[in-house]
Amino acid sequence: MKTTLFAALLLTPLAALAGNMDAYYERIQTARWHGDIAELNAVSSDLNRSAARTNDPDVQLAAAVADYRLAAQEANLPKPELDAADAALDRAQQTLETLTAGQAPNRAEGLALLSSIYGLEISLHPIRGMTLGPKAGAAIQQAEQLAPSNPRVLLSKGIGKLFTPPLFGGSRTDAIAAFNAVVTQIPASAFSASNWGLDDAYIWIGIAHAQAGETPAAKASWQQALAVAPESGWAKRLLASADTK
Repeated sequence: MKTTLFAALLLTPLAALAGNMDAYYERIQTARWHGDIAELNAVSSDLNRSAARTNDPDVQLAAAVADYRLAAQEANLPKPELDAADAALDRAQQTLETLTAGQAPNRAEGLALLSSIYGLEISLHPIRGMTLGPKAGAAIQQAEQLAPSNPRVLLSKGIGKLFTPPLFGGSRTDAIAAFNAVVTQIPASAFSASNWGLDDAYIWIGIAHAQAGETPAAKASWQQALAVAPESGWAKRLLASADTK
């Protein structure tokens, strides 16, 4: 009797998790907006533990999203915690390489996120660009072939275009076009925790304008990011920084 009860207690959270992914994406989004590293660590632990037990592709993808957000937060601390960022990136990379090797229904989003994972790793360790750059390009190419209008695919494509040197296919114009396509694919009325990327797109549009010295256009985009995600600490910091220049 005790054994049966113990098994039931173990299985119940996993069953609940499978049907309640929005709640986990909500935690990821909110923690990311507030720069709450402790909460991102907690969500990552929950999701990675459940992904290992269930092999559910939706849980695996959410775990990788949590680790991607966690790595970005760790890397952008005033004194970057690179070891912690690398650990989160390693987990996400292993999860996504396994997920995208199969035919999971969310494979396109997994490939797009994997491309961004490689990109973030390159930004932290430029020497790895020679090996990870081609992998990032191949991953986003595959994602585009599978789901060219998926907003997470478009978002990753835009980020890659923005940071890839023009000699290797980068283009600020193409990046902005990809980010604008995200805005088309996720109107504010459809923006949700699991249908994420709208505030990211506005922020990246602003960054692209800022790189070209187009401060008014950059500020307008960051204000749009705050209109759809009023809690976004990143958008607030970018606006505050622009106002001091």
